[in-house]
Amino acid sequence: MARSVAGPVLALLLGLLVGAVGSFAQEVRAGRVPAGLLLALLASAVAVALASALGTSRLLPVAATVGWLVAVVPLSGRRPEGDLVVSGDTTGYVWAYGGMALVACTCLACIALAASREGRR
Repeated sequence: MARSVAGPVLALLLGLLVGAVGSFAQEVRAGRVPAGLLLALLASAVAVALASALGTSRLLPVAATVGWLVAVVPLSGRRPEGDLVVSGDTTGYVWAYGGMALVACTCLACIALAASREGRR
């Protein structure tokens, strides 16, 4: 029982961590190159794929994706103080919306890959 709960919880925490760190790192630039955004997007896709590799459950990539969304969506909005973590510029939109599309597609690809592996057994 504990093992069956530990995997999804760990995947959820991984998604939360990558989403939160990526929300702050996505503004980092190396000259004109949005290096922070590129690394944050790469880390997001890798986190979902890594969560999928934690076990055989199809719930694992879903948990990582949900964790990512739970971290990024609130950080993309304006806080009561008027502060923004993810700004409303091109980089912020690519992070928020492009990242959502990326983690969703990675999640679906991991689920499809797991289903095809089960079909070959």
